Formats: sequence, C-alpha cells, structure tokens
Amino acid sequence: MNRQVLTVGGEGAYPTIGAALAQAQNGATITVHSGRYEENLVVDRMVSLVAEGDVEIVAREGSVLVANAEAVQLRGFTLTGQDDKLVAVDVVRGEAALDGCRVTGASWATLLARLQGSLALRGCAVTSTAGAGIVVASPSQSTIEDTEITGTASSGVVVAEVGSVVLRRCAVRQPKGNGVCVNGEAVAVVEQCEITGAEKPAMVVEQQGRATITGLTVRDSANVDLYLTSEGRVSVVDSRFLSAPMQAVHVAASAAPVLRECVFAGAERNAVQVTGNASPHFVDCTFEDSPVIILADGEATPNFERATIRGATQTGVLVTADAKVRIAGLRLAGHGIVLSGQSRLDLTDASVETGREIAVEVTESSWLTGTDLHVRGSGVRVTGTAELQDCEIADEIVVKAGATLTASRCRVHNGVSSDDGANVTLTECEVDGVASEPVREPQAETVEPSTSDASGEVLDGPLGELESLVGLAGVKKEVTGLINLIRMSQMRERMGLPMPPMSRHLVFAGPPGTGKTTVARLYGTVLAELGILSKGHMVEVARQDLVGQYIGSTAIKTTEVVEKAIGGVLFIDEAYTLSAGSGGSGPDFGQEAIDALMKIMEDQRDSLVVIVAGYSEQMDVFLESNPGLASRFTRTIEFPNYSVDELVTITTGLTRKHYYELTDDAMTTLREYFERVPKSSTFGNGRVARKLFEAMVNNQASRLALQPPSKDSELNRLTAEDLHAELANLPAAAQAAVSVGTDPAAAVGAATSVHRLRKLVGQKAVREHAERLLVRLGGLKHGRQPLGQEANVVLSGERGSGRAEFARLYARGLAELGLVGVGQLVRRSVAEDLMPRWPGQAEHLVRTALDDASGGVLVLDLDGEWESTVHTPGHEVLEALAEAVGRRPADPVVVLTAEPRRVRTLAGLVPSLRDRFPAVWELGKYTVDELGEIAVRLLVRGGHEVPDAVRDALAHELAAASERTVHAAHELARTLSATAASRTLAAADLRGVRPPDVEPLALGQGLASVG
Repeated sequence: MNRQVLTVGGEGAYPTIGAALAQAQNGATITVHSGRYEENLVVDRMVSLVAEGDVEIVAREGSVLVANAEAVQLRGFTLTGQDDKLVAVDVVRGEAALDGCRVTGASWATLLARLQGSLALRGCAVTSTAGAGIVVASPSQSTIEDTEITGTASSGVVVAEVGSVVLRRCAVRQPKGNGVCVNGEAVAVVEQCEITGAEKPAMVVEQQGRATITGLTVRDSANVDLYLTSEGRVSVVDSRFLSAPMQAVHVAASAAPVLRECVFAGAERNAVQVTGNASPHFVDCTFEDSPVIILADGEATPNFERATIRGATQTGVLVTADAKVRIAGLRLAGHGIVLSGQSRLDLTDASVETGREIAVEVTESSWLTGTDLHVRGSGVRVTGTAELQDCEIADEIVVKAGATLTASRCRVHNGVSSDDGANVTLTECEVDGVASEPVREPQAETVEPSTSDASGEVLDGPLGELESLVGLAGVKKEVTGLINLIRMSQMRERMGLPMPPMSRHLVFAGPPGTGKTTVARLYGTVLAELGILSKGHMVEVARQDLVGQYIGSTAIKTTEVVEKAIGGVLFIDEAYTLSAGSGGSGPDFGQEAIDALMKIMEDQRDSLVVIVAGYSEQMDVFLESNPGLASRFTRTIEFPNYSVDELVTITTGLTRKHYYELTDDAMTTLREYFERVPKSSTFGNGRVARKLFEAMVNNQASRLALQPPSKDSELNRLTAEDLHAELANLPAAAQAAVSVGTDPAAAVGAATSVHRLRKLVGQKAVREHAERLLVRLGGLKHGRQPLGQEANVVLSGERGSGRAEFARLYARGLAELGLVGVGQLVRRSVAEDLMPRWPGQAEHLVRTALDDASGGVLVLDLDGEWESTVHTPGHEVLEALAEAVGRRPADPVVVLTAEPRRVRTLAGLVPSLRDRFPAVWELGKYTVDELGEIAVRLLVRGGHEVPDAVRDALAHELAAASERTVHAAHELARTLSATAASRTLAAADLRGVRPPDVEPLALGQGLASVG
C-alpha cells in the first residue's frame, strides 16, 4: 500500500497545514513549502511533516503544536509560540520527534512532555523568552540529542515529577535559571553535555531525583556548578566543573552521590562543600585552585578515595561543626588541613606538603585519626585530639594545654613540644630534637579576638576601618556577623534557596560619643560593595529635619529627607524624640513622621536602610510607639561606654594625629582623669576625649606663652601640668567599680539594669528571681565555671504582661556584668521565623537564629498560631531547639516567652526543654492600682502633669477595661496623651478617650515596657 503524501503551499496544494492534517491518514507524509503559517497544529494521528525550504509556524495564542498521537515527526521547521500562558509544543501522548527544528516559546516552558507523552529531539535549537526550555514530566522516556538550549529565561532543562529523559551531546548556554534540574522522582541520564553561563546552580539533582551523569562540562557559571541534595541515586563520572564563582559542587541534605574521576577547578569559594547529613563518595577526583578546596560542615560524612588537592589559597581541607570525613589516598600540595568544632577526620595514606604553612591543625574539640601520613611543612598543631600511627612528620608536633596526642611508630623530625596540661603518649616513636622536658610556650595576655582574627585574614576597606576603631568589640562582632549573614543570604538567593528572615534596618542604642555615626557610615559603604545599596551614602537627620510645624508638612518634610537617602543609609539620631511628645500645649507631629517613615520603608525596602539611634531606654519606648516599628527594627546593637583604657587610647591617638606627644606624667594624669570623670548615662565618651585633648592644647599654649620654650620639641609635648585644670574640676576619686569576678552580689547590686529592674511596678517575685539568678551566674564566673544552661530562662505570662521588658533588662544585666560577650538582644518568633516549610528545615532555622544572637541573648516568643503536638512542624522546632541549645550552652543565652498554658504543654511535649531551661519566671496579674501607676509613669515621661483626680480616673478606666495588662495601661496613656489639650491633664480629657455609652477601650495584645 502506497503511503499518502500531502502538500501544503503552492498551486493546487492545501492552503494550511491544519487543512492537510484534517485529510491525512495514519502514516501520511505532509510536505510544507516555504512560508510563514500562523496556525495551531493539533495532531491526533501518526504523520510526518517535512519542511521544504524555510518554514515558520507561528501561534499568537495557544500552542504551536499539541501532539496526541502514537508518533509525530517534524523535520526542518521553525516553531514560534507567542502565547505567554501556554507552551509552544505540548506532547500529551506518544512520541513527538523533532529533527533539525528551531523552537521558541514565550510562556513558562517552550517544550513540555506530560502524561504519556515523550520528546525525541535531534539537532534542534530551543529558546524561551519567559521560562524554561524543555520540561519533561512524563514517565515515558524522552531523548534529546545534539541540541542547543540557549538563553532561556529560567532553566534550560527541567525533569520533574516522574519524568524521564536522556540528554546526549547537548549544550545549555546562558540560562537565567539552572542548566539542568532534576527533581520530584524524575530520572535523567546526561552524557557528554555542556552547560555554560548558568545564573543559578548549573546542574541540580534534588528531592528524590535520580541522575547518571557522564562526561559533563560546566563552565562560566554565575553560581554553583553542581548542586546535589537528592536522596535518590546519583552518579557523576568523568566530568569537569570549572571556574564557579562560589562552589564547584555543593552536596547537602541527605544526599549520597558517587563522583568518580571528576575535576573541580577554579571555584572562587570552595571546590567542594558537603553539609547537612550528606554522605557523598568521591573516587579518583582532582580538586584545585580555590581558597578552601574541601569544606565539610554540619553533620556531613563524606568519603574520599585517591584525592588530589592543589592550589588552595587559604585551606586545603577544612572540616568543622560535627562533620566526619574519611580520606584514603590523599595527595595535597599548598595550604594544609584544619579541623575545628567537634569534627572528625580519618586520614589514611596521605602526603601533605605545605611549605611554611602549618600542615595539619586540630583545634577545639575535633579529632584526627591519621595512618601512614607523610607531612612536609610546618608540622602538626593539636589543640583537640590526634591519634597518629606509622606517620612521618618533617617538622615538629605542637600539643597545646588540654589537648591529647597519641602516636605510635611515628617519626617526628623536629620534636614534640607540649604545654602544661597536654596529654602526650608516644609509643615506639622516633623523635629528633626532643627536649628533655615538655616545652611550654609563654602565655600571652588574653585578648578578645577581633573580626579579622576570626576570619583568618586581614581586612581592608570599610570592614578594615571598622576593625581599626578603638574598643567596640561587641559592636564589631555584631555588625560583621550581620554582613556575613547578608553575604550568605545573597549566596543562597543565587543558588535558588529560600532566604532566611532578615531585616537590614538597625537600632543603635547607647550613650553618645561611642561611634554610632561612624559605624552607620561604614555599614552603608559595605552594603554598597555587596550590591545591596546602589550608593551606600549616609544621610544623618534629627527630629527637626523630619517634623513640620503644621498639619501635613511633616509627611512632606520626611519624604524629602528620605528621598535624599535612597540608595544609602538614613541615620536618625535621637530617634526617640519623635515619639516623646512636646510636653507643651500645641500639637506634636512626631508620630506623623513615624507613620510616614514606615510607609516609605515599605515602599523602598530594597533601596533604603534606616538606622535609628539614641539612649537605650528611650529607644525601647520609641520602638513601642508604632506597631510597625518593632517588626521592621528586629536587631538592636548596644554601644557600651568606653573603658578607661579605651578612652586613653582615643586621646593618645588624637595627640599623635596632631603631632603631639604625652609625657609619662601626662599619661598617668590622663588615666586618673578618666577614672574619676563621672560616667552617667549621658557621658560623652569619645566626645569627652576630644574636648579634653583640645583643653590640653589650650592649656599648653597658655603655659608656653608665660614660659617660652627653650627647645622646639617642647611645642609638641603635653605634660601633666596641662591637665591639672581639668582634673581640678572633677569630684574626688570615687571607689572603683565592683567587678562581678570579685564580688558578684555587690556588682549585681550596683548594676544600672538591676536598679531599673527594682523600679518596675509589680511582679516582685519575678524581680527577685532575676536578681538572684544574676548573682548566681556572677558566682559561676567568680569561680571560673561555665554558665552552662543556668542562664536560660522561661518567662511565663499573658501577652501584654511585660515579658519583653523583663527579658530586655535581664539581657542588659548579663551584658553589663560581662556574663555574655556581646550586648546584643535578638528577638525571634517560632510562628513567624522558625516554622519549617519542609522536613529538616527546622534545624537550619534554629541554628540561624542562634547564630544571629551568638554572644548575646536570644528572646524567642513561643506564642502564635501553630500546632504543638507530636509529629508536627512545631514539635520539630522544639526538638531542634533543645538539641541546639544543649550543644552550645550560653552561646547565646536563650529566653523563652509564652503564655502559661503553652509553657505547660511544651514542657510535657519535649521533656529535655526542662533541662535546657531550669529557671521559670511566672508573671502574675497586675492590680488596678499597679496598672494606674504604670499609665501615670508613661504620661509623666511624656512631659505631662497628672493630678490625683486624673490618677483616680485612670484607675477607674483600667478597672473597666476588657484587659488588665501592661499593654492596656500603655495604650490608654498614649491615647490620652495624643488627645490631651494641654500639658496638665484633667479628668475631662478621659472623655475624649472613651465616649459615653461605649464599651471600654478595646486594648489589643502586645508587649510593652513596664517601668
């Protein structure tokens, strides 16, 4: 039987392809002559379409081709889909074979194989202006050979759900998303393919996807070359991953891929990062030319056989956290191996050559097991635990105090040196140049590690300038940690991972003259370098720059000021004055400025960073003045007073800067001045140092005018005499401040935060509990014992009962007494910040929250709408929290806040929380008199005078309120202050708060200051 042949175009032929298809029989061939055909092809029978010349089929709406037949073949066509919702080629049944075709789409995908459909592409070119190139979701295997997928708006090839595909000799170029992504339960075979210029991770296998990859080359990515998180079987053989700006390969979650005979070269961060619970197996692979070649962290357990590592610029192998790594057959040249955290490394048959660098460093609680090691470099340094057998160390082994070294049948060329307290056991070892006694290194004075020390590199630019500032160790750590968090968030975004919850807006709290403006300027500069802000400049304003004199002018004035700061940082000094009220009889428009600022911050959230600054206590009140403020300013950085040593350093720096020098007696007098000068909450710190220097210069000029110098050098010399006038104006020397390390009870009693705690209204039992706990923690420090879990607290009380204020003062007390390293207070909510969206995410979210608050205090709110039963996401969060807090005691200190019924539920749900949080403070109900006193205090702080009649009226109003909470008292006071006609309040003013015959004020929930 002859095959049916139909012709489209030309004289006597069918006018359209659709007309020919309508008459075609199974097995027919349709020849299409040159031309442009605007139509939608629906093929429901076996046919072959062949293009004679240049043939373009265009669909303005709908798909160009819908294949619903056993087999359809197209050869030599250009298919263009212009519909922004439907794919250009939709294969729902059978196989659609495209040979030598060019296919362009404008929707979420250009070609789609679904249901029982499959694709067979040979020698084709695919692109998409709005989405992915090829999406395969059908279990029927698709085959794509010798095809180019170029310039797609998202991923080049996506194999999803139960899709199955074979890619051979294909090239994916410049995709805006992934090059190839395999997810769901899909299966992919990738052979001799190339991915170039992917903006997201180039080759991705995730969820339950499976992949067999051979001969893949990935180059010029803007992200990660190979990203593997799938629990399915993944193998990568004979492939090359070149010049990634981040990592050549990232293996995470519970992935266990096998990678054999691969090359990972030129990555700008890590050649390999293995994290989470991943357990990849690398065999005969080469890793080269990256700062850190191999990084293993989390609880990863990677296995390397016959690995070659060279060209590291920082570290060859870095094993940290709880990772456990096995390497058999290592050849490493360049920078060496570093272990930290509680990690373990089992190293066998290894040659490590590092020149002058330390070859192997075992730090913290890490553990090295080494067999048949040959080390050429600056030896081995152990502060953790090392077990060596049959090893040769060309230099010395240094064992620090508290560390353990066990070596058998080893040869150490330059001896073994150990500190007092080190545990060293040598069995059948040959040690050259060993001393007769353990060598003890001189102990240096304990110095707080700087940010540059922590990262192992010398900082320059704005971060270097930040590091060079005098003092502010906690501020430097907090700002640097925030910048690192932003960097990691950018990295996760480029990898297509979810962003952690984070606000870039900050509160700088503390006394004047502590460098808040300088740090704000540097923060903006760094954000500009990271690409977060377009300019990074800083605009500094105060109340008078934002607040107008008549209705409507404030919003205009605020908007004009903020527009100048777009692309940079808006720094609002003494921001609390916006909410303090004028205290007079006229209107105050500070609240209007706050409201306008909130709207602009939302509208310009990607192009503006706002930093509000002021005294600590007043800034807390400021954050409570608008419900949106607390949600936008979630991070407060405390700037403490400078110490005497730091003030002396600042002053001597000023003298050197202006080419002066201080005599020895001047240095002694200078220290005496700063020891005696009163340091109240308004102490000027750096400003005082500058004024003192200026006074010294003036005094020197007066002295030399009366007694002309005999030598020119005396013009540059400042003496004690130049300080006598300033010293005479100071009060007599006061008793030195009591240290918590010498007298914990006295130190706690003298702490400003404790004085404020004592002045709070009501809750006497909780106040006493807090003070006793601070004394007990001080006693632990006095005895040089760790805080452990003793500092963690549960604050139980109804919402609006003042939990936030007690947590804030407790945190401030810990910082003031030196019981935590950094005076930062970070607030997070389980419902809003820690609730996981997929299994296993809770651990990461909890760890991120703890890292954000590291060195300070994390206040975690357990209230909200989330289910607290077993096998729920909430239960997962609590278990992750209990485990994480147990692993890192007091870093940070954690304070849980919750309503009493939830506290009882959670204690039974996760019993280990009781061990992690031994202290439970229960906030009881307030009496009407106590609430009235709280309201009166807030009004007085706003500048009002409150007669007894108004006090009685406030108590009456609160007695009738639907809620008897601190928040209710604050809300009533604020409403009264906003509507009052004058500074002196009258009982009649309350009628403007609650009209007659109306229910008492509906006072909402919330946390507010008690005092």
